[in-house]
Amino acid sequence: MTPLYIHAHPYTRLQEDEREFDYLNASGMGPQHWGDLKKEWAACKNGEIQSPIDMSNQRVKIIQKSRELERNYKPANATVKNRGHDISLQWVFREAGSININGTEYFLQQGHWHSPSEHSINGRRYDMELHLVHVSPDSNVKNNIAVIGVLYKIGHAEPFLSQYAEENARPVQPLNTREIRLYDTQENINN
Repeated sequence: MTPLYIHAHPYTRLQEDEREFDYLNASGMGPQHWGDLKKEWAACKNGEIQSPIDMSNQRVKIIQKSRELERNYKPANATVKNRGHDISLQWVFREAGSININGTEYFLQQGHWHSPSEHSINGRRYDMELHLVHVSPDSNVKNNIAVIGVLYKIGHAEPFLSQYAEENARPVQPLNTREIRLYDTQENINN
């Protein structure tokens, strides 16, 4: 897994229905075409602050153990939704913890997975991408949404998730919701 930190543009909003586009390269509605699908999405063509973003070695600076991003997640129940274009988890505002970026607190509100990944590194898309969407209630903050992206490369089964797979194995039907039991992942996330 490769973690990404994406600080959202002030005009970003939480999308519920994204059927006007998809994440498949060959579909004509995938990330490389988003800037052409609607006039108001033209900013997607340049990959700056808007999706999709290709992070190249020339533009990315790796900061080890940065104090600018602090995580404080906590166990909380969530609702899983199959929205047709992705699978999402939604938490009650402020119950699942937060991140702090340069002194501003952003609360974890929702997480969703895209397959294949929305963003790329050096032109390479990954098998899947998780977006952890955080919202700041501070009305003085210019960018009130912060997204952390995690890129996945399909590999061997993950032992932590596998131990709970049978309990949560019932599939969620498209455009349906159900509550699931979540686990204390603080130890896994913060290490």
